[in-house]
Amino acid sequence: MKKNKRCISLMLGFVLFVVWMWPAVRSDAATSSELEQSIKEKESAISQAQEEKKQLQSTMSNIQAMVDSLESSKNDLEAYVKQLDGNLAEIQSKIDELKR
Repeated sequence: MKKNKRCISLMLGFVLFVVWMWPAVRSDAATSSELEQSIKEKESAISQAQEEKKQLQSTMSNIQAMVDSLESSKNDLEAYVKQLDGNLAEIQSKIDELKR
């Protein structure tokens, strides 16, 4: 009889313990699920940021190439203007010579 009471007490204690711990276990599962979802969202955000970074780097490279091309064109135009100025000075000199 004592054994039965002791066994019932242990079972009752175990059941009470499980019932008492059930919300904690369940909330841990929900928390774990929430954490997994949060991790997935963060990984997705990181992936998007990396893709955006690649696109920006590509755009920067394209812009730098355009700047280099424009600087080259500018240098070519400056050389041409100097040549025209030289030609103009030469022509002006000839005009002045003819006027005399």
